[in-house]
Amino acid sequence: MGDPPIPDNDGGWRGDEHNLQLSAAEEAGLAADELSLDLFRKGFIGGLAIRDPLDHAMVLRGRTVLDEAQLKPSLRRIFTHLHLGANNFSVKVVDGEFELRVADEVAQGAGSATDAMRRALLVFVVSGLAGLFFFKTAGAASLLFWGVGLIVGSSIVRRGIAQGRVQLAARLVDELALLAHHEQLILPPVADAGRLAIGAARDD
Repeated sequence: MGDPPIPDNDGGWRGDEHNLQLSAAEEAGLAADELSLDLFRKGFIGGLAIRDPLDHAMVLRGRTVLDEAQLKPSLRRIFTHLHLGANNFSVKVVDGEFELRVADEVAQGAGSATDAMRRALLVFVVSGLAGLFFFKTAGAASLLFWGVGLIVGSSIVRRGIAQGRVQLAARLVDELALLAHHEQLILPPVADAGRLAIGAARDD
């Protein structure tokens, strides 16, 4: 099964619109559950920052009726399910709005990023050995192998980290949508309200 897509989000999630679309889907004989998940996914994307400029963390925001202690067990299950480590996140709840943060080093080590680092390491090793082989007989060729290996390996790492973060974001959005759909103890943010409220609380 492929990673869930990250569609564009042109506005905040609204409960009344969500329910209207579900009612219309049911009347049309469509799969309301799948539509509900898609709407929740789109809503949580509205509170997603793949790379926060402050600390490079991945940030997801939403609303909840729970406090931090009540919300953490559900989040730990999500992170365990995604093989990220049960405690590799932080969460803050302020006035019914939550902010979930995944540290930069955790996001960089996810999925495609780890695979890319392995591929880049292989490129570095092969180019390094090739460079050593030609070092005594053809110094220019040796430098060429090392230079090309460095450029190609670095490019692989950069692309892998970017792809890994996007895939991790998609999986986390999918898990939050499932949690919202099944338990309804969390909901997507309304536009940028969550960001403003929690940002203000952090500044105090």
